[in-house]
Amino acid sequence: VSPGWIDIGATLCEPGFEDLDDIKSLCESASSGGFSSLAVWPNTNPVLDNKGAIETIKFRSSDQMVSLMPIGALTSQTNGTDIAEMTDMVSAGAIAFSDGRNSIQHAGVLKRALRYVTNLDALIIRNDVMEIRSL
Repeated sequence: VSPGWIDIGATLCEPGFEDLDDIKSLCESASSGGFSSLAVWPNTNPVLDNKGAIETIKFRSSDQMVSLMPIGALTSQTNGTDIAEMTDMVSAGAIAFSDGRNSIQHAGVLKRALRYVTNLDALIIRNDVMEIRSL
């Protein structure tokens, strides 16, 4: 018996792919499986790469039994080149940063992002190896 499980890599289809799944159906499925919280990847359409996108997910899921914890995009549009506005996303409720299904191809971008998050006391999650790092 446990109070609830946390999935740290759920795929959110809303916004952009609601024909596959939406926030309500994702939360209902998670609740049926014993999950109380889901950390969701930023690979939606549009990408969760700004404060407004994070706030929207938090607002749309606020009446659900399962808590959605958005993972903000590490880079703008998860393109791997320009670091996203991480400070704003943390203030809006992002719990970590990742480019989700897209890997960072440039070591310099990842190095800058790692330096940047040290001031935010935030996490960077690499989906390609499911490794969590905190500085």
